[in-house]
Amino acid sequence: MVRIDEKIKIPTRTPEGFDNILSNVRALPSVDIDGLLQLPKGRAEPMPLVITSIGSRGLESGREALYAEAFDKAGIAMLIVDSYSARGFTETVSDQGKFSFAGSTADALFSLDHLRQDARFDPKRIALMGYSRGGMVTVMSYDERMQAAVVGDATRFCAHVALYPPCYLQWQNPKPTSAPMLAIFGGRDIQAPADVGVAYAERINHSGGKVETIVYPDLVHSFDTSTPETYRDGVNLGAALMTVRDNGAMYERSSGIEADRGWATFLREVRDARGRKGNITGYGSLPRDVAVKPIVDFLNKAFAG
Repeated sequence: MVRIDEKIKIPTRTPEGFDNILSNVRALPSVDIDGLLQLPKGRAEPMPLVITSIGSRGLESGREALYAEAFDKAGIAMLIVDSYSARGFTETVSDQGKFSFAGSTADALFSLDHLRQDARFDPKRIALMGYSRGGMVTVMSYDERMQAAVVGDATRFCAHVALYPPCYLQWQNPKPTSAPMLAIFGGRDIQAPADVGVAYAERINHSGGKVETIVYPDLVHSFDTSTPETYRDGVNLGAALMTVRDNGAMYERSSGIEADRGWATFLREVRDARGRKGNITGYGSLPRDVAVKPIVDFLNKAFAG
């Protein structure tokens, strides 16, 4: 279990698409979500902070506790962004259509905007980490347009950590910030294929990014959860390629499906056209904490720089 020292309210919005964020996101109705805060003991303020975007299983995966413990030992505060509870659900794995990927991204960005004003934290040392759906949020937030739309010309995330992000969602023309990013993949992951993620990282780097990738060849999706490697029924979108234009409008490249009738409709049409049966998730041949040291080392370097 994660030690929660404080629960805070984060004012955010619920956009259908990335175009809603880029156009005028603050014109959307405001909603307060929960931020679950762990503060390292004895750390001098202002302290570094990792904002964490959760995965589709919500707070039941065991990953929060794994990384919270490591950050606590490293003297790093952690904020878990609970995008779900205030909106009336606990997970999205059963239906990704009920909450858009843009909505999760907005929650991470508004968390940065809120916490940068908290004197306990150093606004120059706030990083973003996420896994699976949250990893996708981390990658999509690694964009100057996104952060400027919410935070303006002020603070940017100083670092990004993306664990097995499904890079079937990509910017058509990436515009990365000046921060570094670490992206970690499992080589046997069929939901977030490593080759797709590594290729996208290279494309981001060609656009001025600073993305470092790690691939664990024998691991599958969610290799750091508390459950062992298991085959699950359902449809995954590993073969899709959802593309986000400069104005935030989305389409699926291979089918030509446009996201002009809402998130849920777009997702259903893409799933029908490009979805594949089954997925494999869970920890495998390596320890669950295999990524902890690389992540902490990466963050310590970013916070020092």
